[in-house]
Amino acid sequence: MYADDTVLLFSEKTDAEINKAINHDANLLHTWLCNNGLILNSNQGKTEFMMFGTAARRKRIDNEMTIEINSIPISNTNHYKYLGIHLYPSLSLSDHIHKACKTASSRLGLLRRIRPILTIHATLDLYKAMVQPVMTYCSTAFSSISETNRKKFERLEKRAAKIIFGEGYQRGDRMFCSFGDMQNMQCAKFVFRCLNKTAPDVFHDHFEKVHHQKATRANGQNIESP
Repeated sequence: MYADDTVLLFSEKTDAEINKAINHDANLLHTWLCNNGLILNSNQGKTEFMMFGTAARRKRIDNEMTIEINSIPISNTNHYKYLGIHLYPSLSLSDHIHKACKTASSRLGLLRRIRPILTIHATLDLYKAMVQPVMTYCSTAFSSISETNRKKFERLEKRAAKIIFGEGYQRGDRMFCSFGDMQNMQCAKFVFRCLNKTAPDVFHDHFEKVHHQKATRANGQNIESP
């Protein structure tokens, strides 16, 4: 029996409190695993910890942070792939976007080779199934990415449109949903789930509707982050 992708996450202002809390919770997890006939794989690459924060604070903390589970030290890492997302201490998504674009580009190359034997609808279906999910996966976190990274997606999108529709493709075709449209739709779904308490509990109070005294059509329709 396996319990992959288990994560302990803790946030606090002081280094000592973080160290104490993580060690405490990690050993509680070890006890639970033992009581339920499970084994924790403490090998490097299987069980690791990562500190998130500014470069200055991480430099100070990394040398002081010591995490042990059942007296076995856990190694620190600067890169971890979690549920398909490449995580770094700075929480930069640049490397993840680079890898996603590389994978999408490779799949577009395969799609281009078989395009002559496919109809437009079949090619579009393959693009939506094999390429677009690679670019839009976790796109709700892409709202703050740089213009350089955003243009990487746009270039792939233009290349895909030419493969599917040919040189005569016009932007705005309803058959082809752009990266920006897909991102906006995913963000809208996330906000809707938060407001309706169907998102994970930690996000239930992430947004709230704005109410004011004036009787306008927009009253209660605008949203802000507390």
